[in-house]
Amino acid sequence: MTHRTEENHINQILEIEKVIISLEGDLVEQRFNQGLHLLRLKEGHKNFKAYAEEHLPGIHPRTLQRAEQIARYANIEDYPAFRHLGFSILLELMCNEKNKHVAIILDREDIDIPEDEEDMAELNQFRFEVNKYLDAKKEKLTKKAKKSPPKKPSAEKTSKKKKAPGKPPHKKTSAKKPSPGKKPSGRTSIKEKAEAMDKDELVKTYSVKVNALAKWSKAIKDREFFDGVNPNALEKLIKRLKFIRKKIDE
Repeated sequence: MTHRTEENHINQILEIEKVIISLEGDLVEQRFNQGLHLLRLKEGHKNFKAYAEEHLPGIHPRTLQRAEQIARYANIEDYPAFRHLGFSILLELMCNEKNKHVAIILDREDIDIPEDEEDMAELNQFRFEVNKYLDAKKEKLTKKAKKSPPKKPSAEKTSKKKKAPGKPPHKKTSAKKPSPGKKPSGRTSIKEKAEAMDKDELVKTYSVKVNALAKWSKAIKDREFFDGVNPNALEKLIKRLKFIRKKIDE
């Protein structure tokens, strides 16, 4: 293969990738809109499965379920960058998660969501980081699945032993608690990450998080889900934000 031929193949692959990303974005948007209609339609029907079979023939229930998940957990109106991840990646992010909100999952994994849809370099990096996380997630699940199932106890062990008369039952000792002050090993804390950042990087990261928090606060306000909010954490946040605002005004 000549250098020119090889270069041509590379260019074609990159150009086709751009088209695919655009098409996937359109599919996400269409499924999102379809899911919004489904959520509104479900409000008036208790047995929606039977209703859908009658009034939405030809659309598999799983397809409807996926569209509903996109509308419920991947709000492209607040996060337009989700369009660039594509339908399958968004669903993969939700898989095996207790909280399926994509923004919360990405925030937990410290993956920043781009705000500028025109910055292709930033969007490509976003897709790369998400796919890297999904690869790690798959590897973790694969290792878990490969673990051999626990051996069944033999008939002798499972047979009930007769208790000796007057002998108290054996008490199980509780698991040892970690010594106080000892931090569990694991991911780097926010404080440690912040200390490693320069001024511009830290301010930019903070601004993105505050913007996301403002949007999530609006969602809580609109849906009036106040019962589960931690008032102590909220009070600390308000004090810190007031302090930062005071310093900005100075």
